[in-house]
Amino acid sequence: MSEEESYSESVILIEPEEYPEQRISQFSVSILAEKLLTVLGHLEDKKKDLEGKGLQFNARTLLLGPPGTDLEAFVYHIAREHPLKVVRVRISQALGNIANLSETIRIACEFAKRNSPAILFLERIDIFAQSNSVQGAVLQSEINEISWDENEVLVIASTTRPDLVDREVLSSFSRIHVFEGTTFDDRVRAFEKCLEGRDDFEPTQLAELTEGWSFSDIIHLSTNLLVQIPEVKEKFSRERFENFIKESGSLATGRQEVIDSISRRTRGVHLPLFDTTDSEYPSEFLDQLYIMAVGDDFQGTQRVIESLNSSLPLSVQDKEFLGKYPFLLSGSSEDRLTRLMRAKRSSDRLSRIMGR
Repeated sequence: MSEEESYSESVILIEPEEYPEQRISQFSVSILAEKLLTVLGHLEDKKKDLEGKGLQFNARTLLLGPPGTDLEAFVYHIAREHPLKVVRVRISQALGNIANLSETIRIACEFAKRNSPAILFLERIDIFAQSNSVQGAVLQSEINEISWDENEVLVIASTTRPDLVDREVLSSFSRIHVFEGTTFDDRVRAFEKCLEGRDDFEPTQLAELTEGWSFSDIIHLSTNLLVQIPEVKEKFSRERFENFIKESGSLATGRQEVIDSISRRTRGVHLPLFDTTDSEYPSEFLDQLYIMAVGDDFQGTQRVIESLNSSLPLSVQDKEFLGKYPFLLSGSSEDRLTRLMRAKRSSDRLSRIMGR
């Protein structure tokens, strides 16, 4: 990558041809980048109408998603297809000089305008624009002076922690895309590309078994499978795939319940790393089981769920309760609370009907 040291060691310039021709990207992210390119292609026809109404198409875009989402695929796709230079802040160096962070922001914005047409990519914008911070105020002021139809600069920012970003900064973005995780299509396409040439792997089955896994999780799993599993002539069964995943060393770090499970295991409480209870307890049946538990002991059910959700050590009493109601391990923290309150309402309604 070429670097312009005359501005700052923290700010770098990437030419379109410096990006690799082939990149395994998250499809749902790339497809939204393609839609923005389509809009930009039609902008010239709309520009006079916008100006007549006093409107401006700034095209500032904010990408939000859980950790492991391939948000950079959005920038890669536009940089390669338009093509455009990319100006970005080298985060490691910027954080090493916090006192000059505001100046780094100003330099990056000015650098992008001087190298237009270009993309100003603000990765992990929560670092530069925390609530009520000087840097946040500087960033808002600077990017509000940048727009595609005026400067030919696309401001694209990303974060996995929008709750940390100053709300004034958030209001400066005209386009906000939220990715909740990988789609089934994301996972199938990623496995197809990663495992290309391996006829013994079935991408569709792997995609079904990795629901809730982040894009980076999928890439790590694919790499581990290629390295660890010798090629055979016949396709592997679903059961073999399940075993491969468990033995691969890969984890669904994109799933909060897996992180919670790891936390409990390191505290001496053994819980399954793989959410096998989801397959054992279909959703509707799980609701019925919750109603049963709530009807038997609402306070006990509530206590155990609160302990699970807060990663607190389980008491002997809680472990005995889980032995009786193991389905409480299923699902995320939010899912447990939702099912608990829904079961409580249903149980109370049944009690009223039966005159208790």
